[in-house]
Amino acid sequence: MRRGLAIIATVSVTMVIALGLTWVPELMENAEFFHVTSVEVEGLQYLDESRVHELLALAPGASVWGDLDVWAARVRRHVLVEDVTIQRRLPGGLQVAVVERRPVALRPTPVLMPVDREGRTLPVDPTLHRLDLPLLIPPPRHGGNGAIRTAAAGGVSGRSGAGEAAGGDPVLARALAREAARLSEADPGFMARVSEVGMDAEGDIFLRLTEPRTVIHYRGAASPEHLRRSLRIVDHAREVGDGEVPWAVDLRFDGRVIVRFADAQGRL
Repeated sequence: MRRGLAIIATVSVTMVIALGLTWVPELMENAEFFHVTSVEVEGLQYLDESRVHELLALAPGASVWGDLDVWAARVRRHVLVEDVTIQRRLPGGLQVAVVERRPVALRPTPVLMPVDREGRTLPVDPTLHRLDLPLLIPPPRHGGNGAIRTAAAGGVSGRSGAGEAAGGDPVLARALAREAARLSEADPGFMARVSEVGMDAEGDIFLRLTEPRTVIHYRGAASPEHLRRSLRIVDHAREVGDGEVPWAVDLRFDGRVIVRFADAQGRL
């Protein structure tokens, strides 16, 4: 008899504890002690902090025990936000860490607009943030663009016999933006001397230097070492050529570097 009563008592206590545990989260969420009183946002360079608060859309009396994933998803919807993590800072704080999409170039649309490595237009004012970024130059508008688009979709560039018809082609913009990002990440010092990243009518990439205005041509994903070598060639040519500046450096020939100079009238 006593054993039976003990079993019943144990089961009863267990049920009470279990029911209590299911109530605890709700009690904590509704407790005023855990209402959100502060939100700390970090990682912002271009996005305004007040905009992050708007995106969070925390209801009055929101608890820190609310759904962090739901709040993060709201912030992540903004085009400038690549990723976001939210952590609780008890009793009433939230810490929001934002990873922004980084502008890598300026794209004429026709107004110059910053784009990220995927060619995605970013709502960043170039004058307000003083962006020092290269300009993306699409292929000339003549002929069909199928072959160039195929090359761009498959990588950086590739040999093609056709021109490009639409300067606003998102596939081409993405290819050029990715190349600008690749070079910027691999060698920021080199990219600091580049004013334009473009594609010619044959689907090859070219870079125009800021000073001197030499154009570097290459095919495929040229290595940073190869491109730095082209800079040394340009600088050396200026030193030994009585100030004469190379018009172009061509890296498209395996094992050879072709340096072209213009005459006094600017002709090749």
